[in-house]
Amino acid sequence: MGKKGLELNEKFFNQETELSDILFVLYKHRFLTLTLVVIGVITGMGFALFTKKKYEGKALVAITSTRLEPTGPLSMVTGLVGKKDQETLQLLNSHQFAIQFASEVLLPDLVKIPNYREVTLDLGVSLLKSIRSIKYDTKTGIISVFFRWEDPKLVAKWANEYVSTFNRVARFKEKQENEKALYYLNQELNKTHFIAVKEAAAHLTEIKLKESMAINVQEEYVLKVIDPAFEPKEPDSKKIYWGAAFASLGFVLSLLWILWKEFISKELNEVKKRMSAL
Repeated sequence: MGKKGLELNEKFFNQETELSDILFVLYKHRFLTLTLVVIGVITGMGFALFTKKKYEGKALVAITSTRLEPTGPLSMVTGLVGKKDQETLQLLNSHQFAIQFASEVLLPDLVKIPNYREVTLDLGVSLLKSIRSIKYDTKTGIISVFFRWEDPKLVAKWANEYVSTFNRVARFKEKQENEKALYYLNQELNKTHFIAVKEAAAHLTEIKLKESMAINVQEEYVLKVIDPAFEPKEPDSKKIYWGAAFASLGFVLSLLWILWKEFISKELNEVKKRMSAL
């Protein structure tokens, strides 16, 4: 390519397309744009109408403040402060708990539904993870447990039982840990001769005994229910956005096609003509 060709090429692409030209082209192809938008709306409405309705059940809970943790110098020794909340969130989202909930609650409900009578435990766990979501608000400390499914009664039932099952599992886990801790502390109290160690062990023993009492008495020892899930009256409204999404897609596609046809392709053809004339 010669120097003159490069100058023509640069000059051509540096030309500015005025806004009035773009508006005129859009107006010229208004029927195409309108047609694609209408097709997008119809497609979105069809998608919303022919897909199964989904309902959302939501339970609001918070990590209870009745769980006791060592404070002051003892917290430096045990390293327990703040860890219980982290462990609670990890267990709530854990694969291990998902397996237990699926086997105890989800699968017994699914086998009553004709299309899900042959669901295995692995498929049940996968299904659980797809219909359940857990969100934690770091500012308020509120945990939202969501279930999204075709049956409004089941989403409320599963959300509430997810919390109650978790409380039962977490209480049992902490009860075992407390029993091990009390046994260890009693051993330390019996064999140590240092007053400072005896005082620390005695204080920790008192804390663990109070925890054991709370675990045995309070069903909501780990998670306190703030607002239980209720059976939703209306399906999830997310599907109505599909119409707008497909309409926007139709508009964007029509806009890209118009710009290509009226500007880009013409410019490329003009450049080719100019280059071939050199």
